[in-house]
Amino acid sequence: KVRAVIENKDGCIAISSEAGKYIFPGGKCDKDEDNLSAIQREIREETGMVFSADEFHEVLELETMYDNAVDYRTNIVRPRHTITTFYYVKTDQTINKDNMNLTEGERKENFKISFVDRDTLFKMLLEEHRNAMNWQLFYDENQVVVNHILKKSKKQVKKRKKVLTERRLLQKQENREFSTMQN
Repeated sequence: KVRAVIENKDGCIAISSEAGKYIFPGGKCDKDEDNLSAIQREIREETGMVFSADEFHEVLELETMYDNAVDYRTNIVRPRHTITTFYYVKTDQTINKDNMNLTEGERKENFKISFVDRDTLFKMLLEEHRNAMNWQLFYDENQVVVNHILKKSKKQVKKRKKVLTERRLLQKQENREFSTMQN
């Protein structure tokens, strides 16, 4: 997967929401597509903005593993392992809704994107959206990105790791309960 932290000339950051989760814009690589081509395509589809490959700066590669993630297409609980490459790009462009090309799934999940100031971004990204499917996965990912890319203190990162471990245990319990309800 690939995601982008897009900062505009006013210092605001692009954030998308889909199915009740706030995430940085991006998505999966198509078959035989390299990360830079994928991030260019995904950003064009989700924001209508066009960037050359050399405008993106790779800033973080994040590997996540969860034993009990719910597949949103099938509602089946299964392990999930992803490697997400995050890029940073600064731009004078604005979101061009006329040039966006959302997938059917994104439209169905009420995809939205906008630029927000950093205080609003932190609030949105770090809120817990327990009603959203797999909210914990996105919450954990957002924590790492905020701490790494957006320069949170090392002390907060260390404290956050302890909280994340506790939350993973909670998610496993919730997924077991969800799986039991499905049977």
